Amino acid sequence: MPTTELDDLLAGLALSESSAEFVKSLPSDQQQQLLSLLQSAVQKKDERINGAVNNALSVVPLPLRGTVKKMLFS
Repeated sequence: MPTTELDDLLAGLALSESSAEFVKSLPSDQQQQLLSLLQSAVQKKDERINGAVNNALSVVPLPLRGTVKKMLFS
C-alpha cells in the first residue's frame, strides 16, 4: 500500500499519535482493508453533504442558485 495515501488519510482523521502508529503497525493486508473502509466512509460522507447542500439550495430560486453557491463556498 502506498504509505503516503495512508499517511494523508490518517492526518485527516486527527488520530492521536499512538493510534496512528498502531494503524501503521498493522499487516499490509489489514492496512489495505482499513484504508478501503475509511475511503468508502469518507466518500459516503461527502455524498451526504453534497445531497444536503443541494437539498438546502432547492429552496433558492433557480436563477439565483449559482450565485448563492458562489457566495457560500468561495
